[in-house]
Amino acid sequence: MLKRLAKAEIEGKSLEAFKHALAMASISAAQDLAFSLANLQVMLAAIESVQKPQIRNGNPMQSPLARCLNHIEANLNRQLSLAELAKHSYVCSSRLMQLFKAKLGETPIQYISRRRAALAEQMIQEENRTVSEVASLLDFHSLSYFTRFFKKQTGRNPSKLRHESRNTI
Repeated sequence: MLKRLAKAEIEGKSLEAFKHALAMASISAAQDLAFSLANLQVMLAAIESVQKPQIRNGNPMQSPLARCLNHIEANLNRQLSLAELAKHSYVCSSRLMQLFKAKLGETPIQYISRRRAALAEQMIQEENRTVSEVASLLDFHSLSYFTRFFKKQTGRNPSKLRHESRNTI
């Protein structure tokens, strides 16, 4: 800066003209800096919104497995995919599989099947619903598929279970 001042005096420019030019350059630099700062803030906000998962259901301090189990229990009445479970747990599919195997000794799909069969059994026995109603409520698109699924999970035929439960009431 001193060199510029000396050069301005040497060239015959007045000190006031140099100060004015310096002030204008400073204003322009400040405007550029303010614009850059505003852009940086917008970019940071965008990055933070992508990096921070939105916790909609459940406690953000819950473990991924707890978030997954809560999601499963809340959605047993419909088909669930491993990708959906991983998304709600904020982990990748392979990590979710590892957690299930380590903590529960079964895969997420096995766990869901077991829980859906238990819910179906409860609905058949306690709620006096037909097998067809239960299959529909649990999002099975075919009664024959539901029957095969139920028998594989429980070892019992759902129609026979319904008949037995109605006779004991």
